[in-house]
Amino acid sequence: MCKNNVLALSIVVTLLIFCITFSILYDDLGSILRSIKEKDMHEFQMSFQERVGIKNASLSLTLKLEKEKYAVGEPININVSLKNEGDTNIRVCDLDFENGYLEFIILSPAGDILKRISPIKQGIAKAVVLAPGEEISYTYSLTKLYDFDKLRGSFTVIARYTSGTVGMSPNSSQIVSTWSGVVYSNALKFQIITEEVFPRYITAGVTMVVIILFVILFLRRTKKRKKD
Repeated sequence: MCKNNVLALSIVVTLLIFCITFSILYDDLGSILRSIKEKDMHEFQMSFQERVGIKNASLSLTLKLEKEKYAVGEPININVSLKNEGDTNIRVCDLDFENGYLEFIILSPAGDILKRISPIKQGIAKAVVLAPGEEISYTYSLTKLYDFDKLRGSFTVIARYTSGTVGMSPNSSQIVSTWSGVVYSNALKFQIITEEVFPRYITAGVTMVVIILFVILFLRRTKKRKKD
């Protein structure tokens, strides 16, 4: 009986050490994967910005997300702002997604670029005059604009803004230069996940309790057989 107790105790201790080690390695692995994702995200952003320069001297395009993790089917709202970084007034196209002046490039977990749901129209964006330091900002729902098709995992998004042909300036009496070119935004990453019914640590705890009960039941049966 003593040997059985020692064996059972050894099993319990071994399983406990395994669970603790797994938890530590899981966290370390998560940190490594996050650093790799950040490197990939930076390279993804640079691959686009190298075409037009690291930073445009006149305009900056900035993306902001409400959070980093979203449940399947949850709306993913993103804010995009265009700012005049120069020292003179400039006339630019509005942040017009419908007509293709603004486009989001979304990289899926598999490395594919998501397709937009509605085709680009052939309209002309309205003109907007930005004073030095002034910006325009809009919020879009990525889940309404692009086909995520119930995908899960880590995504990366970057925006591309094009300014060229515009309508008449809102203030025709003011001489304002028209800015033409392409600007790329910062890159952001976000995750679409399936919400866990039970957190990982609760699941591990329940598993340990079941294992301990199993060991106790095994010892009782062994003891009963010896008495018989």
